[in-house]
This record gives sequence, structure tokens and C-alpha cells, in this order.
Amino acid sequence: MKLILFHIFEQSLILIKSTDMKTIITFLSLFLSCNIAIAQDEWSLIHPDPTISDIIDAHFVSEQKGWVAGTQGLIMFTQDGGNTWEMQHSNPDEALWSIYFINDVEGWAVGWSRIYHTTNAGSTWELQTRPYVIGDLRDVYFINQDTGWIVGTYKIVLKTTNGGETWTKISNTLAGNKYFNSVCFMDELHGCGVGCLESSTGGYISVTNDGGLTWTETTPTDCAYLNKVVFLDSLTGWACGYDGALIKTIDGGYTWIDKSLLNQSFVGIHFFDKMNGISLESNRVWLTQDGGENWDSTYYIGATASQRCLTSCGNNQLITVGFSGSISKTADGGRTWENLNTTISSLMMNLGFFDDMEGLAITGNNGSHSLIRTTNGGYSWHYDTLIANSPFYRMKLSGSSCYLLNASFQLMKTNNAGEDWELLTVPSLGSSYTDLQFVTENTGYMCALQGKFLKTIDGGESWINKSFVALHDFRSLFFIDEDHGWLIDYSGKTILHTTTGGDDWVSISLGDSYIYQPESIFFRSDEEGYATTREGVLFKTTDGGNYWEAFYVFPGGINSMICFVSATEGWYKSSLEIYHTHDGGVTWVNNQSFPKPLRSMFFLNPYQGWLGGDDGLVAAYDPTVSLLEFDNNVTMISVFPNPATEVISVDLCDESDYILGLKIFNLQGRQVMQFSNLSVTSSFQIDISQLSCGAYILDISTTIKQNLVKFIKH
Repeated sequence: MKLILFHIFEQSLILIKSTDMKTIITFLSLFLSCNIAIAQDEWSLIHPDPTISDIIDAHFVSEQKGWVAGTQGLIMFTQDGGNTWEMQHSNPDEALWSIYFINDVEGWAVGWSRIYHTTNAGSTWELQTRPYVIGDLRDVYFINQDTGWIVGTYKIVLKTTNGGETWTKISNTLAGNKYFNSVCFMDELHGCGVGCLESSTGGYISVTNDGGLTWTETTPTDCAYLNKVVFLDSLTGWACGYDGALIKTIDGGYTWIDKSLLNQSFVGIHFFDKMNGISLESNRVWLTQDGGENWDSTYYIGATASQRCLTSCGNNQLITVGFSGSISKTADGGRTWENLNTTISSLMMNLGFFDDMEGLAITGNNGSHSLIRTTNGGYSWHYDTLIANSPFYRMKLSGSSCYLLNASFQLMKTNNAGEDWELLTVPSLGSSYTDLQFVTENTGYMCALQGKFLKTIDGGESWINKSFVALHDFRSLFFIDEDHGWLIDYSGKTILHTTTGGDDWVSISLGDSYIYQPESIFFRSDEEGYATTREGVLFKTTDGGNYWEAFYVFPGGINSMICFVSATEGWYKSSLEIYHTHDGGVTWVNNQSFPKPLRSMFFLNPYQGWLGGDDGLVAAYDPTVSLLEFDNNVTMISVFPNPATEVISVDLCDESDYILGLKIFNLQGRQVMQFSNLSVTSSFQIDISQLSCGAYILDISTTIKQNLVKFIKH
């Protein structure tokens, strides 16, 4: 504990070493004045905005206020119609399938056998006790503040009559393998649940007339898998699902009229009145103006990911949510749609940064690649139109130099952080290069499949063919200087080592009785290096790669990478997790999981790093705040929206408390704003429009205690 805290302060001192002593004392006082505990999350997801998690459900209580829930234990809140969102709850070990609010302050969220409850609009979520059930909780519905139901797989039905203080198990039957996916109650007695049969495309419907105590199955013949049920009044309702399932009831769910459409898969349905309705199918909606007799499918949402839920937020306004944080909105009943998270959602193959703000990345896969650019540290990205001769499929960025390869065997390079670019021709191999690296402005290397290996000593003007006769499967290379380098032969499961700049090579395998599959290599010097393997075994060498010793074992090694930022501090990335070492790799701590596969890792310096992954994932390393969690249990404080662009509101949940003063610090410890002698109750707004984009620490002094809150300026 003491060693870790010392390391935190040591990092902080280094970060602010260029500032004056007064700033250093002020910044350290932020740490000393708060209760410190070691945290797990050293990385913050900064793109896409507002989340990369799959959003499964949404519920709005007005045009402005609403909540969404999804994977990674996601709960987010908006109070401006979905333009900005506040993260209220997250947990990588949870998934929440349904969220429901009875008014603008009290609601419930369920999933993975968890029941969460809030009475303060989501500022805090408390876990409610549930009866033992086998299966998953899929949907929650309340008719008033006291009476509600939860349904799920294996015919789970739970009921409460005291707002969830206690839940009673009505049913949970394994026989028949019947699942509830959605439930709707017309009043305290009459309700309807729909779902499916396990391992089948068949549907399931059941109704109750005694408040859910007993259920009667009313599934029509040849009913398809059903996702959602809604009722317009006590008798009229609709259900939708796969195989074009659209069915209507006019007797409270006891009989059903088939209005299905062929070859569609509906995940949501809503009726504005008995004649006008809308059904959701992935990235388009179907509209009806005649009570479901006819449907028009010409209205496309335009979202970048498939949608999972359709919900009303008043009048003709609707919200859809879906995979990878996709959120779309309509204000005209579904005819036109606005994508509320206009972010790049394709795979981040390579990424690199010239400084803390300017960066480039290659995005896309399956032969479709694009170059994208960020000017705010990775929080937002746009397609690059400045660099000619795109598209590019491979990038290597280091310092002020960047090299880009395109499919026409051309190399674009810059040695002054992108101010000037030069176009060079590289030898045509008939297939793409798999890796490249320049160790100086003049000396560089490239490799490819079939044993192809090339070297330049004139900055890429000409290339020397040093390819192998044997058809090695070269996937990656690493050179520490002009002479010492290593190649990974993927199919041969070997690492090749040269001390002569590629003229001569020595090949060696990892392991004895079992040969491990190398994934990546990293050398701190020409002697000390590391190799990750697909099996998760980390190897280390201290003689340049002539002998490798199994050094550490990780749970996973697919797409693994390793990087050291100092003699003792380094990072290991697998497909879904990242680990941190402070002792040269002897121990690895603070492993953090991510919702999408990780593809790339880049460090600008020991204190600034980024991860790139699937669906547009970008995470940033925060050494100042991410190792710390500050105990704010005494004074509940909300900072909204977060992230923000123009204004943030600091709100106190304790009406007896007062805001006395506020200070804002950047991550270098420099104070950028201050508000003194406030004596403000409940709420205080701060204009942050003039701040640069990035992360900040908000130091809030109240009559009860001092609080630190991290916020992000977009």
C-alpha cells in the first residue's frame, strides 16, 4: 500500500515538475485532503460517445428525461432529450436488460438476476433482495409506486406490492423451457407476457387476470419468437418478434390476430393511438396508419449499429437504442431520424499520437480501410481528407514521424508531425506488407508473408531486398536500433534475431516440449526483451533473444501486446484486458476488462497512452486520477453533463449542505479556474466552453467536506 501511494505521488511530481512550488503544494493537497483507496480502472473509455456498451433498453418519463440500460451494467441518464448523457452505473460483470421508471425520480433496472432501485432519479442505485430463481431477469414493469412485476427465462415471474422492498416468486419453471422476454400490465390485475421457447424459433404468450398470481397460456398456432408486448388500453395490444411476427389482440391477450410480415425481425413496437403505430427492425422502422392492416417500410434510421429497443419520449418523439452505444431519435413519428452519437464505430486497427491532442488511426477491416484524425486527444474522430493517396492499410507513428502504406505499394511519410508529407514507391510484392518500422529517418524495415523482408537506408527512396528463401509467415517485426532486430514467423512459431541489420538471422522457438505461438515482441535494449504468446505465456530474454524463459502466465494471449514505458513500468494487453506492472514484469496488477476486443496500444510517454479496439473503442490512460477513488459518501455530488461541452452543473443532493468554493485543475496540476466565497445551496453552474478538450479535476469545497470529481471537456 505504501509503495503504491508513493508511486502515485512520484508520478504526480513528475507530471508537474515544470510548474512552480505553489502549484505542486496545491496539487498534492488535493490528494492529502481526501480519503484515498486503490482503484482498478486506470483507463477511461473516451470514444465512442456516450458509450460503447450495447444498449438494450430505454425508458423516458418526458421529452427531456430518460434512462438507458445495457451490457457492462450500463445505466445512463439524460435530461436534455438524449443530446448528452450521464453515466450512473457500470459493472463489467453485469448486463441489464430492462429499465422502468414510474415517475421522474423512482425506477428499477433488472438483468442477470440483479434488481436495482433508485428513488433519486438514478443518482444512486441500490441492489434489492430477490428470491432464489434459476434463469435471467428480462423485463420489469410497474403499475404504480408499490406494485410491479419482473419476468424472465424459465417462466420467471416475481411480484412486489411494496416498491421492491420484498419480492415474491410467483413462478420459475424449468419444464417446457418457456421464456418471458416482455411483460405489460393494463391494471393491477390484468397483464400479458410474451417470449419464446428455449432453443426454438417458437413463441410463447401467457395472460393473467389476478395480478400475476396465476397465468394462462394463449399462444396461437405457429407463433414465432416474440420480443415485445404493448397495450393501448385494457383490451387492445400488440406483440412483435422474429420471422415478421406482428400480432394483435382486442380481448386482453386471450386471442390473437395475425398481421405478420414475411422475412422481417421486429424488436420493438409502439402505437401512438389505435390507428398510428411503428415497429422497429434493426436499422429501419415500419409505419402504419390504419391500425396495422398495412405497413410502410421506407423509413430508415441510419444508425451505425443494429437497434434493440424503441421507446416513446412524448408526442411524436421516439428514441431507439442498440449495439455499440447506438442512439437515434425522431421528432416526426419515425419518418426522419437523427443519430445522436455520430461517432466512428469501426475497428481501430492502428493508432498513434504526435502529441497529447493530434493523432491518427487506421480504421476498418476486410479490405475496407480509412484514415481518421483526432485533434482533441481521441475524444472525437473524423475522416482525414488532408493526406493524399489514401486509403491506407498500415501505419506506424513514432515521435514526429509517421509512415502510411496503401494498396498501390506507396508509402506516405512525414518527419515533422504531419506538416509536410512525401510520397514514395515501395516494391510490389503481390500482397500487402504486414509490418514496418523506421529506427531513424533513414533506416527502416518492412516484412510480409512468404518470407519477404526489405530494408532501406535512404529514408525509403530505395529498398534492399533481404527476403528469405524459405516461405516464413512474417507478421510483425521489432528493431531496437539499426543492427538489432527481431521477426515473428507466425506459422513456424519462431522468433528470428539479427545483430547485423538483417544480413544474418538466428531462429529460435519459445518452449521445449510444447512450442508456443508468438504474438508480439518488445525490447527495452538490445539484450532485454519480451515476447507474448497466443497461449498467454509471457517470455523474457536477457541475451538478445538467444534464450527465452517463461516469465509470467496471463489468462489470455490472443492479440496480445506488451510495452514498457520505463525500466520497471510496463503494460500487457490481451484481447479484452490490460495489465500494469511497476516492477519490470514480476507482478502485474490492476487488470481492467473492456467490452470490445482490443487491437492496438500506443504510449506517447509514461503518462499518456491510448488503446484502440472494435466498434470504435478508444480508451485513454489517466495516471493522475485513475489510480485513486475518492470517498464521497458523506456528501453526494452530481456533475452533469459529464462529458460536457459548454456548461456543467454541480448539484448537491444534501439540502443542508452549501458549496463554499470550486477549483478546476488540468491533469498537469495547473489550476485553470477558481470560484471563491460562494455559499451556494443545491446547484452551481460553470461555463467550461473556453477550456481545452480533455480531462479535469473539479475540487469542490462544501460545509461538510472537500470532494474531488473528474469530468471531461469535449
